[in-house]
Amino acid sequence: MTTVQGEMMENGSLRNSDFKVWSEAGARQRSNYSTETLDAVNWAAVRRESGRINRYIKNKLAVARLNAMPILPNAYSEFEAGRFSLWNFGKAILPNDSSIQMLN
Repeated sequence: MTTVQGEMMENGSLRNSDFKVWSEAGARQRSNYSTETLDAVNWAAVRRESGRINRYIKNKLAVARLNAMPILPNAYSEFEAGRFSLWNFGKAILPNDSSIQMLN
């Protein structure tokens, strides 16, 4: 029910990925779990913890941003070293690009 979505590379550039969790309705429509298993899930807790994980990634782990997308430390160091570019809606972004916003 929890996924990290996105192809990791496109045209030699690292793409963004998303951490997403199905809602109860989505899980009931698409999952392979039994009704009994889905009935046992505390969906409010799933929503709460998913939000906490996303906020932690964006507010604590990220060292930079490309638009609103957080860039995590290892990805940034590899990007800065020139091992790959970042993919931004059809455009490859290089380390000197003004679209990159450094955080703290």
